[in-house]
Amino acid sequence: MRALLPLLLGLALAGCASEEPTPGPAPGPGGDAVAAVATFSHPQPLGFVWWSVPAGDGPLRVLEQRVELPPRPQDGVRLVLSQVQLRAAGAVHELQLAVHSDHDTGDAAATLSRAGACDPADARPASAGFEALRDAGLEVGSAFPWRPGTWIARLEWRRDDARGSWFGFTLRHEASGDFCDAGELRGPARASVQPVVGSWLSLTSGADVPGDVVPGELTLGGPRVDARVPRGATTTYGALRNVDVHLDAPRGEARIAWGGATQRRHAAGRFELP
Repeated sequence: MRALLPLLLGLALAGCASEEPTPGPAPGPGGDAVAAVATFSHPQPLGFVWWSVPAGDGPLRVLEQRVELPPRPQDGVRLVLSQVQLRAAGAVHELQLAVHSDHDTGDAAATLSRAGACDPADARPASAGFEALRDAGLEVGSAFPWRPGTWIARLEWRRDDARGSWFGFTLRHEASGDFCDAGELRGPARASVQPVVGSWLSLTSGADVPGDVVPGELTLGGPRVDARVPRGATTTYGALRNVDVHLDAPRGEARIAWGGATQRRHAAGRFELP
């Protein structure tokens, strides 16, 4: 098995969980969880968006999502662009598309992971990428050329074989054309997307006092699943006060601002999208 481990992920190669992990707070209206936090540990979730996507009548072929990134954050962050749950033969399988930036090294990576998967034969890294087993499952990824501006993230079906369907994850910078291929994972064959897709941001390293977190802001577009756009979204918060999640319903996108003197101007809730 080829395994080139990136410094920022802290992956455990000893084994892999036999059950899928619980993926953060469950979708729902959520409370405005703004309890005072003097110090905090990492990873620390900041804000969540749960997109409600209409059900389709066939297997997943393409998921696309726009994200407007700031300059590379000085604190370590992990941005889950899309957590997708696929159903096939009565079972649910989870894929995650994410980008990471490391506080200590400045390295950045894009990763595609599948919860509960343990077989290295189900992973095909890109030519300069890596694969790894961690406690949550199987992962492939590549160095990510983080630069500010709009990126187009794309999860796409590539091909079927006797054991399932292969999906690839890529990112393209809209202005410069910079391209990142995170690699491929094999998932279940002919799997359909469940109606909720999750996006969230977590601090993974750096400051451990809310006011010392370096401010940042990014904008997430709603995921388009085989051209179907979200019809609603639910926002929720972690425990830090200096985080604001704004769902811009007319534009179908969410803005997450965090750190420094950021004020919470928008309560968590459910929103209809046009």
